[in-house]
Amino acid sequence: MSVLDTREIDLPEGVSGPLIENSSGDQNRLGPEFNPGVLPDNYQNYLTLELDGRGGYVANTGPYVGIIPCKDDTFLPIKPKTEISNLTYFLRESGRMAHELDSPFDEDVPYQTIVDKLTGMHELFIRQLLNQLDRVKRNGLLKERVSEDVVLPRVEGRVNARNYARNVYRGRAREIPQTKSTQTVNNLPNQFLKFTLRKLVEAHFVDIEQDEIAHRLDYFRPVKSLDRSVDFREVKDVIRRTVEERDLPPSRSYYLAPLQLALLIIDQADITLDEEVEDEFQSFMFKMHEAFEDYIRNIVGDHLDERGYNVFNGEGTSHSIDLYDSRSTDVRKLEPDIVISKGTKDVGVIDVKYKDELSNNDHYQLWTYKRQYDVDYAAFISIPQPPQQGARKEYYNRKKFDETISNFRFWMGDFEESETALFGFLDELIGY
Repeated sequence: MSVLDTREIDLPEGVSGPLIENSSGDQNRLGPEFNPGVLPDNYQNYLTLELDGRGGYVANTGPYVGIIPCKDDTFLPIKPKTEISNLTYFLRESGRMAHELDSPFDEDVPYQTIVDKLTGMHELFIRQLLNQLDRVKRNGLLKERVSEDVVLPRVEGRVNARNYARNVYRGRAREIPQTKSTQTVNNLPNQFLKFTLRKLVEAHFVDIEQDEIAHRLDYFRPVKSLDRSVDFREVKDVIRRTVEERDLPPSRSYYLAPLQLALLIIDQADITLDEEVEDEFQSFMFKMHEAFEDYIRNIVGDHLDERGYNVFNGEGTSHSIDLYDSRSTDVRKLEPDIVISKGTKDVGVIDVKYKDELSNNDHYQLWTYKRQYDVDYAAFISIPQPPQQGARKEYYNRKKFDETISNFRFWMGDFEESETALFGFLDELIGY
């Protein structure tokens, strides 16, 4: 079965099947009856159209995969260029889905929905968010303790004895300066959830009634809205760190799932602080190469952690290296996708490539990583060539330096088989 099951998808007129990621030509040819006016206003984020000389169009797709809702209540899917047996598993392990998400998808039909008709993956996430917010209602809003200096006629906090003595001396004995500690629901997690619900209640959905969203929004009525003067990117960064680092009291861990879902929805819809939502949210779209990198990094990290190793993202400031050009003042930052450490020493680098053909530049880049990081081993993890071929290992020698780097071709047509083979490859690489 194909990655996207078109039997459940109402395609626009002139579209015979899903488009292919990062492609153009015959496989993305649209018939002459196709009307570009049905595409959403933001469609150029995901594809461009050009006339093909036969009265029809060719869609030039980019790195995004997913489903685009059209204005005529049809859907235009873009499927990955490589075979994927279980897209929902891949999304969950790459961090695009909350781990708490109970997916209704069949293993063989990654985009099938509960109601047996495609309404866009974003509605699945929104429905899950609403369910998680019901749990917030049952367990209580997150509260934070704040302290403020006040002057009151009675003692309600910790009295500032020195200042109170001065007031008594001046004849103002009923003015008691004190530090009062209170709990407030006006914290960033609550404000972000309220912001997300307010944006959702402005939008139109196929299978979610506006009242369902407004009902959850009403529970956040005591929470003040986000300050319009704040940098919304910083707000999202704080929420993202809160989720990643689980920076909440253990008794409020039920906030992690709704925060992650709200962040996912806002990011995918590309909503800013002051933007008005029109008609519908964008469908769930993601860049396949970024998801592949995150998926590989996560499963490699889990496996090597059991072996006593640490796995880091080389793009982090603590694990990137500056490479200086002796012939100029240029500085190039080296940022491997994966840096493997044992204790305090880096021992390996892995470059993840969502491609079936590795270029000379790719090889030069990995050799540079190996030399500059001074590690024992270096490897690529890429996809098979052709994409339908199973997982396998390749080795490349650099005779001048008597060194070897390797390449593991990860086949997403069978995750269980490929993960097992990958873990064996990693154990062989580190000599476990």
